[in-house]
Amino acid sequence: MVTATSLGLLALGLTAARADGPMPQYQGIHPLSPHQGAFCYIDVPHVHRLPPPDLRVYLMLKDRTNVFIGDPVALGYDGLKFGYFGPHPLPITGVPELAQNFCYINGPHYHAVPPAPSPALITQAGVTWYLGPLPPPPDPGRVWINEVHAIAGYAPPKVDLSMAPPGYHAFTPPAPAKPATPPPSPKAAPSPRPAPGTRPAAPARPAKSATAPAPGGQP
Repeated sequence: MVTATSLGLLALGLTAARADGPMPQYQGIHPLSPHQGAFCYIDVPHVHRLPPPDLRVYLMLKDRTNVFIGDPVALGYDGLKFGYFGPHPLPITGVPELAQNFCYINGPHYHAVPPAPSPALITQAGVTWYLGPLPPPPDPGRVWINEVHAIAGYAPPKVDLSMAPPGYHAFTPPAPAKPATPPPSPKAAPSPRPAPGTRPAAPARPAKSATAPAPGGQP
């Protein structure tokens, strides 16, 4: 029933898109614009009238489909959740080009999918830790995901480094590249100061025009 409902909503969305022009495409669940707590639970490709208001928690596919990769609970999701600590592999189901996707969120957070079977992923006390090597982000902007603010009332998993399994080492993703600082504006050279004890020369008076009247108004 859920799948049929989702497909029905998808069909209605695509009809509206054809009638009104192309609309932003989404794959899977994601927060609804303006990311203040409303959430979309459609787990198949679909469209909305509004684009994502914050691309730091999305990846865009080649066909311009938006895929949410952030912490869904932090932005309003209320469903089955799994705790994680630090960066870890996060393959996106149904998207072959994101089968090797990686999550770069620091600290404790949630995802709506369980960890993939891997000896490098250890789950204890309801939180998954990644013990493998951290690959470099394909896009330096991916680490900006850590600057996204959660909605009011969000509580991440209660966990800290003292609970880490043996062999875990904290990851520190590289800082995102900042825009280059523009060069300072050129300053005008200061005017030379007069020598001590002298007065600056008075500015020359403009020459009188040949048609200017004589004093007293007489030509």
